[in-house]
Amino acid sequence: MSDHSAAKPLLDDSFFESILVPRELEGAPPDLESDIAPLENFDWENYNRAFFESLPESAKSAPQTREIAEIAGGGLWMARQFSPEVVAFLLHETAPLRLWNYLSGKSRKELLSSATHGFQRKPQIVKQPMVRSRIAQWLHKNPAHNFVLLMLWSLETPPVIARAASLSDDSDWQIQLPILVKEFGAEAILCALASAAKPRAFLALREMLKDAENFARLIEQASVEITSETEDSTKNEAEFDLSDATTGNSTKNEANFSEDETGSESARVWKEKWQRSETSRTEVCEMLEQVLDAQEKSLAQLSAQSAKLGEFEKREKTSAALLEKRFGAIQKRLQLELDELKKTYERQNRKFRALERDKAELDIENRRFKKQLRHAGILLEEERKKVAALDGKTQTAGATVEALSTPNSRQSAPDKPVVVQAPTLLDEIFEWRADKRLVRITPRAVRRLIDGNNEEGVFAVVQALESLEFSDRSLHGKFFKRIGEGGGYYVRVLKENMARVLVDASNVARHTPNKYGKGQLRFLLGMREELRRLGCFPIVFIADASLRHVIDESRKFHEMVANGEIEVVDKGVEADEILAREARRTGAYVVTNDAKFFHKVSPDFEPPRVTFRIFDGTVIVDDF
Repeated sequence: MSDHSAAKPLLDDSFFESILVPRELEGAPPDLESDIAPLENFDWENYNRAFFESLPESAKSAPQTREIAEIAGGGLWMARQFSPEVVAFLLHETAPLRLWNYLSGKSRKELLSSATHGFQRKPQIVKQPMVRSRIAQWLHKNPAHNFVLLMLWSLETPPVIARAASLSDDSDWQIQLPILVKEFGAEAILCALASAAKPRAFLALREMLKDAENFARLIEQASVEITSETEDSTKNEAEFDLSDATTGNSTKNEANFSEDETGSESARVWKEKWQRSETSRTEVCEMLEQVLDAQEKSLAQLSAQSAKLGEFEKREKTSAALLEKRFGAIQKRLQLELDELKKTYERQNRKFRALERDKAELDIENRRFKKQLRHAGILLEEERKKVAALDGKTQTAGATVEALSTPNSRQSAPDKPVVVQAPTLLDEIFEWRADKRLVRITPRAVRRLIDGNNEEGVFAVVQALESLEFSDRSLHGKFFKRIGEGGGYYVRVLKENMARVLVDASNVARHTPNKYGKGQLRFLLGMREELRRLGCFPIVFIADASLRHVIDESRKFHEMVANGEIEVVDKGVEADEILAREARRTGAYVVTNDAKFFHKVSPDFEPPRVTFRIFDGTVIVDDF
């Protein structure tokens, strides 16, 4: 298993979570205490198979993860038995970047935070002894995670893993294990045995390590044997270089040497060494012959496979040529279809543009017909009024405009002297006939209607002005010029569609009390100007009955109430109730910062609410 191919699945949290999840398997091995007798005849193969079958399919799908999952049962059990020294060895030998990437997982944020507390968070910080000590303490409480650390260490494929994997269950562990410990160290061998899935050798080594004196003696014997084997192998190599004749002479000389010095001790030693070398040479030759036979078989298989691959390559080339030919034909057909679709798109696009032009013309005609329809409706309404007059009914539709006309009859003088202002251009009287009725109005009167939020009167003026536009355009333009001198807002009300607005006057006036704790009228005036700028009509201010007593400019406030610019509710009635009812009835916007003004009347229906702010006396209304 290469480092690159194994790194990706091993650093996947989902793979380790599927392995580390606690599971109850029948016949699971117990944890080591002091006696390993119950594990001497334990069936590790069946346990690994049962553990593998309990894993989800996602952990067994990839070849790399499947290889680990097949031995995860025994490996996880052995990792849980690691001593603190073995865990410290793994933390020291594991690559810092791999360990950092694993600690950076979502499920280990608390571990990373506690382990690196007081240090800079970077991969090299895991080399610090304090950080390793904190991680080791956490692993002592969660020993199952030793398996993850073991897998991260094995990614580097240290040579000790290959040496441990070469051990078989029938090996002489009393000789082999001390040799490996002498060469690599006890901690490395324990990790390698756990990584190579050798639980029996793992248990044997742990049992040896319990008797320190005996294990030291075994290691000393292993050192002597390693030295003797090294000398024998050196001599054997020299003997292998001799020719057959030399070998024959050696045999003859050995026989002579045996006859002449039979009782010599050195002769006996050399004879035993020569016999061992001959046995080793014979075994090496047999092994080489087996290797050569296996290579010949594999070469024959490779030749057969090469022939099959040649035939397969020919078939693939033939099929590729056919596919290329078909692809060319399909490409030509698709190109023709694409050209046809392009032409069709261009035709449809031209038709669409023509339809858009027709739609624009129809919209113009539609507006003209609507205008004519409104005019016809006015004429029909006039006829209805005439019929009602014949039946003794009172005409009501023209009352508003007639009320605006300048009176011709003299009126009695008032009781108190009246200050008469000099007439201005706003007092110019305009006369015309609308639907066979004489209309006499002044721009000032229309402005009063707009300021007083008289919707019926304004609507009647708009109807009369539409008739004037058809009959006398010059007079119509002159009237709008006169009324526009008082402000463009009045012209917009008569010509454009405006937004209906209800204002919580008490909420606005008391936004920032003055130094006497009273509401400020200038906030209401500023609110009216801001709403006029935004194109609103009518702008209906609704105030509580108590506001007239707690506002700074009470006289001006009473004048606005008298002119209909502000509506004051009756005593005992809350303005919020009137605001909610009017908003629900008319669909108007409500300007207030009180988010719960509608709860008493209609808690399930929230009217459209617009908030506002006041900075240094300047009123700012949020967007509708």
